[in-house]
Amino acid sequence: NYVDPDASNFQPTALAKVVCDTLPKHVSNDLVEFEFTATLEKDLDKISDGKLPYKDLLSDFWRDFKKHLDKMTDLERSEILNDLAAVFRWTAKLNMHEGIANHFSVCASDSNEDFYINGTGAHFSNIKASDLVLVEQKNIEEIKKNPSIVDPTAINIHSAIHKKAPHARCILHIHSKYATALSTLKDPTLPPLDQNTMRFYNRVAVLSDFGGLGFEEEADKMAACIGNNKVMLLANHGILTTGQT
Repeated sequence: NYVDPDASNFQPTALAKVVCDTLPKHVSNDLVEFEFTATLEKDLDKISDGKLPYKDLLSDFWRDFKKHLDKMTDLERSEILNDLAAVFRWTAKLNMHEGIANHFSVCASDSNEDFYINGTGAHFSNIKASDLVLVEQKNIEEIKKNPSIVDPTAINIHSAIHKKAPHARCILHIHSKYATALSTLKDPTLPPLDQNTMRFYNRVAVLSDFGGLGFEEEADKMAACIGNNKVMLLANHGILTTGQT
């Protein structure tokens, strides 16, 4: 779909133009210049003629390409952490926080199980990207045993939801006053009475028997309850929202 098949000569499609504009911004120029593609075509001919082992070509390509990938991964990680730190500070600015309580997380770029989360005792208004703690499956049990690093209940909640709700790559949990007040009602469901409440109709999960602390069994209940929804009210407790970013 890069060339218009109905044109009398080679004409790029809209997709081709987007790709050509985007590649140089995100991939090293070494990989999109004519010299690289010309050399690659010659090497592919050598492989076809049995004069060059294909593994040698792939090995040489991967050695250089991995450097670019690592650089891109570092930039993406930095952007994710800076964005999450900004969310903490903006939440404090809106006065929707409780100081050092509550917790936000975001998945690492290449995983739905490893995630970054705020550490124990960090005030929302002061959190920096460097303060966020990486929780990986290989060290999650070790971190749970040391609550001075991260609140164990926060780890349980975020780990369970990240794993079981793929759409929840970012999770924010707070006790904002209006959502918390709503969660204390016998029936916290918002009826679609106007354009504001219609936004949430049939889009909010309600965990009516929330136990108050996110131990492992409770965390599993939360992950099962949220389903495909982006928002979940926790009875007599607060709210949890999710997103892809």
